[in-house]
Amino acid sequence: MNHKPKLSRGKGLRMRLAAAAVAALAVLGTVVVAAPAQAYDSGPGPDFRVTTHVQGIGWTSQPGTKGQGLRLEAVKVVQLQNKVVCLKAHVSSIGWQGGQCTSGKGTSITIGTTGQGLAIEAIEVWRPGNTYAIAARVHIQNIGDKGVSVGKGIGGFTVGTTGQGLRLEWFELSNL
Repeated sequence: MNHKPKLSRGKGLRMRLAAAAVAALAVLGTVVVAAPAQAYDSGPGPDFRVTTHVQGIGWTSQPGTKGQGLRLEAVKVVQLQNKVVCLKAHVSSIGWQGGQCTSGKGTSITIGTTGQGLAIEAIEVWRPGNTYAIAARVHIQNIGDKGVSVGKGIGGFTVGTTGQGLRLEWFELSNL
């Protein structure tokens, strides 16, 4: 009996190889649940975790609120992978704060204020060395959702407004 798989390209070969592996493991007494190859190809995990300090709520694991008229007062970003990110906030009655950068996996930065009742109006985002693509999305008072994507090799960007007195209500940050 000849058990050689046909040498073809694509999904058929992957499925035959997976079936052969399951059969081999079953003979050895191991139980395996097989899934299609594409189920394992989910890409890289998130590079950052964002938590926000929201008016009247405090710290939350949500990126903020929409449609509730609540201001973002502070944003905390935790670096989960090896991609460093830098942020600075434009805060009502203060203006631009100094920039901060994460410095390694597990490190965090916090921008904005707490306990002062001041809104973040804009956030500047940049990456040292511009070695990867990043995106940010915000919800701005009286404007709605706005997003920015930046490709690899391009400098930073600003989301939100300055000089208009409009609060940010939502902030998301993601790798592309």
